[in-house]
Amino acid sequence: MKGPLYIVDTGYLLEEYRIPGHFNDTAHGKINRRFADAIQTHLRLYVPFPVLFELANHIAGIQNGDVRRKQAKKLAKAVETSIVDASPWIITPLKDRNILLAFEKYLQDISHGFATEFAIQGIGWVDISVISEAKRLKAKSNNLHTIHIWTTDDQVKSREPDPEPNPYLGERK
Repeated sequence: MKGPLYIVDTGYLLEEYRIPGHFNDTAHGKINRRFADAIQTHLRLYVPFPVLFELANHIAGIQNGDVRRKQAKKLAKAVETSIVDASPWIITPLKDRNILLAFEKYLQDISHGFATEFAIQGIGWVDISVISEAKRLKAKSNNLHTIHIWTTDDQVKSREPDPEPNPYLGERK
């Protein structure tokens, strides 16, 4: 079996970006170490694009203008290098060959899942995108990769295709 793939949820990025009101130093340190280790060992980190929208909304809500600008620039640089070099992340579904068809199918799948299952359970679209991406990568890999979700959300974590050894769900607030 090949190495694991990780789908990154908003909670991990809120900690990594130290978004005021949404991080604490202990969790940031642990998550920052996970990201550094992943990048150093060339693990593949997938970020569904709705997660980026949610992170950007949190950045836009930062009261301190200097911090807000710094974090916005940091996000813009990460998105740019991810699009060009697939580093530090692979933004999904942007790497699919036929983006319009992929996006159409993606929206249909998320909308259907939201209406038939997830809304009832109180799970929103961004979380659905993370769960769906994990399922898609698992099916695409033909079980050659283990698939984990990096998240601070228990409900999302419980839906990862392969249980992660030593998961980190953040510090309970």
